[in-house]
Amino acid sequence: MRFMRESLTNHITKSGINRLVCSGLASLMLAGGLALQPAVLGQVVITVAPPTPIVETIPPSRGPDWVWDAGYHAHRGGKYVWVPGHYIKKPRPNAVWVAGHYDKRGRGWVYVQGRWHNSL
Repeated sequence: MRFMRESLTNHITKSGINRLVCSGLASLMLAGGLALQPAVLGQVVITVAPPTPIVETIPPSRGPDWVWDAGYHAHRGGKYVWVPGHYIKKPRPNAVWVAGHYDKRGRGWVYVQGRWHNSL
């Protein structure tokens, strides 16, 4: 019984701390004017348009099982930072890479991660 009471007390205390930290972070984000709005669960709508992609020189391929994943501007810490392109290995022979991209959503943009599809 004592273990259950201590466990419950620790959980409640940690939950309270988590709420306090989350509310503090939310206050800082609002006070700092972070250019984000809520979107579909797991997505962030960025109200500042992404910059034009940087033209990259693509190095020679490592082989037929490798696909170039172009660089993109990631939105981190309230600003865009360039993430250079790189080669990724196909997970299976008929895999086709669909590159990540920004979609216009309402008054902002959402980054859609790249993903593998099967070719027909």
